[in-house]
Amino acid sequence: MINYLRGKVVRKGNRELLLDVNGFGFEIFVPSRDLSLIKEEEEIVFYVYFNYKGDNLELFGFLDENDRNFFEKLVSLTKIGTRVSFEILDRFSWKEFMEIIESEDVSLLSSIPKVGEKRAKRIVFELKGEILSGEGIFSEVKEALLSLGYTEREANKALLKIAKSETKGKGVEMLLKEALSVLKGDK
Repeated sequence: MINYLRGKVVRKGNRELLLDVNGFGFEIFVPSRDLSLIKEEEEIVFYVYFNYKGDNLELFGFLDENDRNFFEKLVSLTKIGTRVSFEILDRFSWKEFMEIIESEDVSLLSSIPKVGEKRAKRIVFELKGEILSGEGIFSEVKEALLSLGYTEREANKALLKIAKSETKGKGVEMLLKEALSVLKGDK
């Protein structure tokens, strides 16, 4: 697949630009914060996401590879397509967006065009769960809860609750005790 394109900016639009790559003109959708940093006739590298559905072919480009990688993660979520993902990254950098997810700010997320409250809640739920099931201490706690017979939903709920509290310096055993306390209803 296409990872990046290097070329000269021929023309800029509101949300897209035309990039000349060795005589081939690529129309690329670009978030406004990236677009504002680019000048026409400038040689530039875009990390791209190539999307095709039926007859529709689209390229989404980002100056930062992390933005592109995060865009790919958003697109992979349930019922979140390229347009909604683009709207999100047009408004927030991936770092800002992760802060929204961590603080579970559904109202801010639902203010983005095409997102809405229901979709915002799903995005927060799916990404928050993915954050907790990734590598590291939370995945070990989750594994322990699952081996004790708790469901994935119960484990995620407990992990989200303890993740909101101060976890710095706590080991797996301490976090497991806290998660069990949450599941027993003590917390």
